[in-house]
Amino acid sequence: MIRKAIIKFSQRNIKRYSFIKEGNGENESYTLYFNHNEPVYKATKIKDSEDSHTFSFMNCKKKKETTHEISRRKKTEVDRLTFDFDGVDVWDRLSQLGIRMQITTLEGNKTDFHIFQGEEDFALARMERISDEKKKIKITFKGKNQEMLFFVFFVIARLNK
Repeated sequence: MIRKAIIKFSQRNIKRYSFIKEGNGENESYTLYFNHNEPVYKATKIKDSEDSHTFSFMNCKKKKETTHEISRRKKTEVDRLTFDFDGVDVWDRLSQLGIRMQITTLEGNKTDFHIFQGEEDFALARMERISDEKKKIKITFKGKNQEMLFFVFFVIARLNK
């Protein structure tokens, strides 16, 4: 499925990224890499409280840092996992951004994601669980908004703990 969708992307605009979730608990972090080795964005847990976490989000190129309040994961009435990002449900925030996903679970520890913004392809990805504490997502992306790309995969990684 993922190979067929990649063909739709204009070859000259494709960029390759990887997104890695490492650690659990106090040492939890998420990093988006360009070409699998150049850090672009990183989120690191800096504070834990009873009902939420504080994460430091860093734009690695601009050295710009912001903090965000992330609630603990919870189930909705329709049995869907969610969490709040700065007080807003992540599914509502994704909807406001025009983001929707097609998710395919594969054999083993792999999942494919085909992500759209509006009717346009936004990104294709394959997530592989390496261990209980580490997940790696390989991403094919044709857009320019790396901040939105990071946010989308931060949500995916947090919901697929």
